[in-house]
Amino acid sequence: SMPFTLYPLKFQPLYFPKPWGGRNLASELGRDLPPHSRIGESWEISDRGGDSTPVVNGEYAGLTLHSLIKRLGPRLLGEKTGSRSSTRFPLLYKILDVEALLSLQVHPPDGYPGLAPGEEGKTEFWYVLSAGRKAKVVSGLREGVDRLKLEELIRIHHPEKAVREVPIRAGDGIFVPAGRVHTISPPCLIDDMKNTAARAYKGWPDRLFIVGKDGKIAYAGGAGPNGFMPHEMELALKKVLQRSKPHD
Repeated sequence: SMPFTLYPLKFQPLYFPKPWGGRNLASELGRDLPPHSRIGESWEISDRGGDSTPVVNGEYAGLTLHSLIKRLGPRLLGEKTGSRSSTRFPLLYKILDVEALLSLQVHPPDGYPGLAPGEEGKTEFWYVLSAGRKAKVVSGLREGVDRLKLEELIRIHHPEKAVREVPIRAGDGIFVPAGRVHTISPPCLIDDMKNTAARAYKGWPDRLFIVGKDGKIAYAGGAGPNGFMPHEMELALKKVLQRSKPHD
């Protein structure tokens, strides 16, 4: 068999356009970005689903991180990288270019009953590469905000009064453990390191409404996802449509 060599691996990042993204990866980091798109995320090292970063240097050039792990296993990852060590790189490393406010999220911890089978919770660490004067992050709830208070603030459409806002500048580090509500407010470039979890979870519950042609609310659903009742909504929609049909 061929002698086994390991050397510092460099990867080709994967770029993802986002409505809140910008062009700062090009202007500040000199990246060659796809033209005419607002890039929000650069996945620097990834082995998530079909998005595995390719190696660009040395004898493994052209192989994705995933195929390299399949080939080398613990010789690449070591023996102690957790339950998925043999098959997947356990971390996802991104750079975020935040030009507009991100949605508020809260990720469940490991073992949370609502997680899909085989799914892990998600803990993140942010390192601020650059930040404009107004840049800030939300991390956790304000002191004294319990569940009842939070539900009340959501009900009266002022959830922002429940959360703790922290101004940021280059060089700051922010630890976001699973279960802590969080978001990022622009403009800033942020290094984001997290475990490879497949889903993001919104912090505020969405609700489904039907508004009739008269501008009045014809149906107001409960707070999701548990309060989503598609059948109930379908009946309400049929009623609205029947009412709005022109009469013979």
